[in-house]
Amino acid sequence: MSRFLPSRVDEHDTRQSVRDAHVWMSLTLLGQRSGSEPAMRPIRLSIDFLIIGTVAGALVLGLRTHQTALAERSAVESTRASIAQIEAEIGIRATLGNAPLNEFGHPEAVQQAWFDDCAPCNALASESAPWIEYALPFEFGREHPRDPTFRGGRGAMFWYNPMKGIVRARVPETASDEAARALYAEVNGTAWE
Repeated sequence: MSRFLPSRVDEHDTRQSVRDAHVWMSLTLLGQRSGSEPAMRPIRLSIDFLIIGTVAGALVLGLRTHQTALAERSAVESTRASIAQIEAEIGIRATLGNAPLNEFGHPEAVQQAWFDDCAPCNALASESAPWIEYALPFEFGREHPRDPTFRGGRGAMFWYNPMKGIVRARVPETASDEAARALYAEVNGTAWE
């Protein structure tokens, strides 16, 4: 035989070694090895349960975080759609003259009745929050409410400046002013100033 080709005996030994290793691994996984290892089985099971519990906890936490992010994203998108709906109705009323207009050509007030029992809402606000707050005469030059959060003004869902025909949605207070301003900018499509 060639010295590069294994002999028949070598092939048999290799197969037997593979079988022996397979049997040893099977017995090890079942915890049936001889010696002092059966005493280690409860510890091994405890570690396995600890690992499984940690992984399950991490998965649940990740899922909850993802659900919270999706819920916030949905509330932001819903509120943005509500702003667009109110602004569209303001534009229609101003164009058709179906509402009393001020000297700037915008409706003096936004009425919930314009929306047929389905008034737009701010999904970030509580249901008990007032619907809309009107800019006071000294605020007519502003494009944003003095305070972008619900704590400002009368805590209304929306702020309307009849001089400029601008609607803005208020946002909840957050852990920092920067986070509240970022959320306000995301919802309203413009930064609070």
